[in-house]
Amino acid sequence: MEYFDNILCVTYKELLDIMPKGTLNSQLSREKLDVVSRGGGENNPALYAYSSLPEKYKKRWVERHGEPEKQMRQEMIRNIVKKDEKAENFFEDYRYDKNGEMVALPEDVKKEYTWNASVLNALMEEFKRLSSSNNKLTGFRRNLWELLLVTSEEWRPVYGHSLPGSVGRLKALINKFRPDNYGVLVSGKYGNSNTLKIEEDGGRYLVALKRSRVPVYTDLEIFEEYNRVAPERGWKPLKCPRSLREWLNSPRVEPLWYDAVYGEM
Repeated sequence: MEYFDNILCVTYKELLDIMPKGTLNSQLSREKLDVVSRGGGENNPALYAYSSLPEKYKKRWVERHGEPEKQMRQEMIRNIVKKDEKAENFFEDYRYDKNGEMVALPEDVKKEYTWNASVLNALMEEFKRLSSSNNKLTGFRRNLWELLLVTSEEWRPVYGHSLPGSVGRLKALINKFRPDNYGVLVSGKYGNSNTLKIEEDGGRYLVALKRSRVPVYTDLEIFEEYNRVAPERGWKPLKCPRSLREWLNSPRVEPLWYDAVYGEM
């Protein structure tokens, strides 16, 4: 099943799944089915309009495959959202403290979080697309968030994501989520992955760098700047940017810099 010139179509092979071959050939010879494309060749089959099928065979299709419009919409959605392989690797490598032992996330949770990240990426692209339009109607920006929520809910059964179901919470998560900031998607019930210990003075310095607007530092630049001054200030150097990101995004630290970094998206 596919769309051809905006017409929902089925192939000869697909029709054989819902009606006998003799009946199908009879329908075609009597021109009871609308031919949308005559095709040609093994990989270019003829296409017939689904709307021209007798009602009994439409009903049979629905019984076996589900509503065709919904089926095709889900198929189109699958082509919109691309799996984020960096997210998949992040959650595959993620470890958290469980009773003193660093353990991996459950397999189903890795999959869920990977698709959460993938859907967020697609929603952010959709936000950019809608924001770049010339629509200047009053309230359009507010309604845009509502449109994103509707889109997110449409994608929920397709990808099994667990993103927030309200405008406010979805907006807050999108504002926090950035590439390589996958840690914000991990539920607190999976413990604390961050074993990074930072002295009080060093912590204040990191927060100040994160809050800085002139210049604006990336997390990698914060990591490099901290390690540059750490020896002269008697601080222990940081080992990797990922641990720093997890520390900055921890529930205790994030409120200290969040308001300075994120305005309205």
